[in-house]
Amino acid sequence: MSRSGVSFTRLLAEVVSVVFAVLVALALDEWWEDRENDANARASLVAIAEEMRENRDELSGGDAAEVAEMMEQLDSAIAIFERGETPEGASINWNLALLSSAAWETAQLNRATTYMELDRVVDLAQVYEFQRYYSRIQDDLFDSISGLRAGEGIADELRGLRSRLATALGLRSQLANLYACTLVSMEGPEVPEAADCPSYAQDGEG
Repeated sequence: MSRSGVSFTRLLAEVVSVVFAVLVALALDEWWEDRENDANARASLVAIAEEMRENRDELSGGDAAEVAEMMEQLDSAIAIFERGETPEGASINWNLALLSSAAWETAQLNRATTYMELDRVVDLAQVYEFQRYYSRIQDDLFDSISGLRAGEGIADELRGLRSRLATALGLRSQLANLYACTLVSMEGPEVPEAADCPSYAQDGEG
């Protein structure tokens, strides 16, 4: 074989070796990056689950007896105002739930959601969209309660307030159940929240 042939073969071997080394380095770099992204996504899901638990605790303010008493006082106040009298000692207390979305927003900012399953991301987006809607409803309700002033038409205002209060209470229960069912879907039926997830309870009974 000629010297030029040997040189060409050696050169080709060196080129192949360099290309192979580069490809291996790129593959390793991509593998490491995917591993980091997956770890980031898992950590974000843990943070989101914890955030939903804390939000659910926020919603638990006020037990059923207190709510029932508040509604009775409201009904009584409406009846008294309709008679042209002024009720004494009536009070309406709404426990404003301060709900966080920091973990979810952080997962979006650091692109952790890109490495989660699409169905999971859609489910979480729906939970936080409902949370934002509920927050707007309860803020409006709080403003309505704060703005109440005795005077002409107060009975109609209280009736409207009672309707909004009932709506807010229903949404509060729905959001708490949504948190519970989402936590079950994320972590499995062994979590404590499973007992408060209506769909899981129905499946368990079946």
